[in-house]
Formats: sequence, structure tokens, C-alpha cells
Amino acid sequence: MPVDSVLVRRIVKFWNKITRKPGAEYLMDENAISATGKEQVNVPKAIRVLSYNVFMRPFVKTNKSDYKDARLSVFIREQLDNFDIIALQEMFSLGSNRMKTLKKQSALKGFPFNVTLSGSWSSLKPIDSGLIIMSRYPILERDAIVFKKGRDIDGWANKGALSALIQIPTSADGSTPDLKFIVVTTHLQAEYDVKNPIYLELQVAQLKELRTFLDFKHKQHPNVPIILCGDFNINARADPAVDSIHPSSSYSQMVDLINISNNPNQPHWKELISEKLGYHPQTFGVAKLDENTQEWKPYDTVLTHSVCYIDRSRLDYMFYLPTTQLAQGRRHSDASSTSSERIETDALVLDTTPTYGPNMMLTVAEAKVQPFFVKGHAFTQLSDHFGISTTFSITNGNPHVDLIEEQPVTRGPVFVSNEPSLRLDSRTPITPVGNNSLINMDFKQE
Repeated sequence: MPVDSVLVRRIVKFWNKITRKPGAEYLMDENAISATGKEQVNVPKAIRVLSYNVFMRPFVKTNKSDYKDARLSVFIREQLDNFDIIALQEMFSLGSNRMKTLKKQSALKGFPFNVTLSGSWSSLKPIDSGLIIMSRYPILERDAIVFKKGRDIDGWANKGALSALIQIPTSADGSTPDLKFIVVTTHLQAEYDVKNPIYLELQVAQLKELRTFLDFKHKQHPNVPIILCGDFNINARADPAVDSIHPSSSYSQMVDLINISNNPNQPHWKELISEKLGYHPQTFGVAKLDENTQEWKPYDTVLTHSVCYIDRSRLDYMFYLPTTQLAQGRRHSDASSTSSERIETDALVLDTTPTYGPNMMLTVAEAKVQPFFVKGHAFTQLSDHFGISTTFSITNGNPHVDLIEEQPVTRGPVFVSNEPSLRLDSRTPITPVGNNSLINMDFKQE
């Protein structure tokens, strides 16, 4: 039966008006429902995930200009088509219309779903988090936390972590269960003085809060894999001049903190980029050694501060947590195999070790750094950071493992911290109307 799109839009508008709290914005694209009322289902064979610090700070610039509007325009025009899920950091909305522009233009390029975390004047954090997750596929659930403490300009921002439960169709007719996974993006305290230990202390405190949040999401959805990505502001490179898999002590401490869990069945988080490349690549202050002069030459001198031209650090990461039932299934199958044949849960083998939905498997096919160099502009790259991306292939599979019963999703604050200041609004249920609908989910601190 044909659907009256005007009537549907009026119903949605009225529902939003009577149910949403300030800051929660839901929009429906006027082309969300076709004339026949049938949705166009795109069944992907792979999912391309990008994490990127886009360097869109409000009001300030590093050198002559940060070229924010021009860089955003190039990013939207030249890069969005290459990914399916995009998690951005430093995409601040305060003081400009760039966030609105990104949402509008990305929707036109096939990203109808997104979630953000706004600022809060009432808690003296007027600067938003700068975090946004955009998806070509429906976001079924959203959640977020705000870190308790920050220092310097970070203390005025709603820095924290933002999550989205994303649903991927596996068949056009719905004959197979959809694949689901959670994307979490975060941006930790920046280190403004390497000699001051307070910054590392703040990062450790934020990592503990992040770990609690991740534990909550994992217990809530034990059958769903989690991707954790963002700018952690912790350098993994022990020696800036050497590409090595052996990390710094700060990075090791970070990974140890993330992997602490009260759940004995939880597998360990794995950092996909370094495992794929075999070393920790530069992502900030990237430089190349000149073979003739034996001097380090920076790739960027337009956006990066001169102090950081040849920083050669690795601050951006993409971690991956397989599902609990996959780890349990491995342990069950390992018991009947010889010691030489056993697969250790802690040794995730890229390309061959899958995690899955009820009947589908999600396999890491590719993980790499995205420099995003540009030509013909006043700037040479799209940010002072390099991006990182992972491609997951989707294949049929039947691991024969019992699924774990999921905890019910609450409809109060989905994540409730002991600190009242960390309770975020998540009361409004999400009702996607299809793969072509435009839904914005914006969080504000209570």
C-alpha cells in the first residue's frame, strides 16, 4: 500500500515535539520513504570503518590559518565515498556551522545516520566533545559518557566517549539475521607539557572511566563485537625514529587498563593497525628521513605546530573486541585439539579469525593508515593527524556456538555513572524508518 510521506513526516515531527528533550534532534529526510513504501536494502560484502581527528577546533588557529572550511569541503567531497562508518574527533560544533554542514552533506552522500555529544553550559563545559559517528546503516542504540576531569582547554570541553550500535543487513529479503556491532569513539586529555605528570594521571583516570563504559556495553551486548577508536593522545612509539612493534610504557599501561575486566569470559582487545602492519606507524607530526642529509623532514608545516613538526608519534588507534561467545567457542573447540593446533583467544589472527552475528562472520581484511594528502590547496593534508581505517569482510558462517542472553536495554540513562554529572540523556527511543532515513541523535549533559 502506498505511504503518504507528508503524513508520515507530520507524525514524526509531532512525536519528536512531545517526546524529545532539549538537544535531542531527530530529522527525517524528505526522500526517506519511496512512493511505494519499499526500502532499498543495500547488502554489503564488506564494511569500511574510518577513525579520524579532523582538527576542527573552535575559534583558534595554529599558524597562518587552519583552513577549516576548505579542508572540511575536500574531506566531504573526496573521502566520504570511500567508507561506510566514520568516527571523527575534534569535529567541534561550537562557534561555526561546520557540524551542520557535515551532517547535511554526508546525508546527501549516503550517511543518513549519525550521533554526536554536545557541550553543556550548565556544567561549565560549553565546548562540545568534537565526537561524531556517521553510518550508512541504521544506528539502533546510542550511548555516551563525559569524563569527570580535564585540564586546560580540555577542561572546558565535554570530552568523553560515544557509542553506536549499528545494524548491517545480510540479505535483501531479510531471510538471514542482520549483523550488529558497536562502534565507540573517544578523545582523551591532550598532553600540553610532557614534563608535567598531571596529564598522564588524567589520561589514566579517563581510561578507567572508559573501561567501565566498555564493560557495560560488552555485558549489555555479549554477542556483539566492539570497535574502539579515536585519538588517545598516548604515544605508542618508544623511539620516534624507529618503526617497531615494541611499544612505549605509556601505551602498554593503556592497553592493560583497557583489558582489565570483571568478566572472566571477556576476550582481550586487539589493536588492529599495529597487528596488521607489524609496527606502530606515525599518525601525528609525521616525518620522513632524508637519505641524503639524514635529516627528518616533516610532511606538514601548514597545520602542525612547529614544535611538533617531527614529533613522529602514534596517537590514534583502532581496537577490536571479539564477541564473548566466540572466545568461549574457541576454548570449547581447543579442548579437543592438540596443543600445537590450539588457537589462543589472546592471539587474534587477522584475516582468518572471525567474529560474527548469529549466522554471519565479520573478518578483518585490511587495516591501514590514511594520510589524506591533497594537492592544489594551501594545505597539504586534511588534518594535522593521519586517519586510520579497517575493512571488515562479511561472509556466511556457522560457528555452532550458543548465543549468550543479552541484558535488556534500559530506557533511562543507558549508562549510569556513580557521578551524577556523567548521566547523559538516552531516554528517547530510536525508531529508524529504513536505510534511507536521516536520523540525528545528539546528547547533552544533564
